Amino acid sequence: MLNTDPKYRYGLKEIRGHVWYNIVKDTRVEGVIVGSNNVPIDMKILSSLDEYGFNTEYAVKCLEANKHNHITTT
Repeated sequence: MLNTDPKYRYGLKEIRGHVWYNIVKDTRVEGVIVGSNNVPIDMKILSSLDEYGFNTEYAVKCLEANKHNHITTT
């Protein structure tokens, strides 16, 4: 993989077929992109935000509007 000569360098196919690569099971999860995907609203997280002084109602509005700001990032 780190070989500078492309003839001898492992490609993606060889890397994915290697024993070490396959030790850990592939656990792909769908991500959420603020501004593109709807962000799920988790009341447990919102209550944590409230403990840190964030306005819960405003946080819900920002999440529903799919805004990218300090609240949705937090």
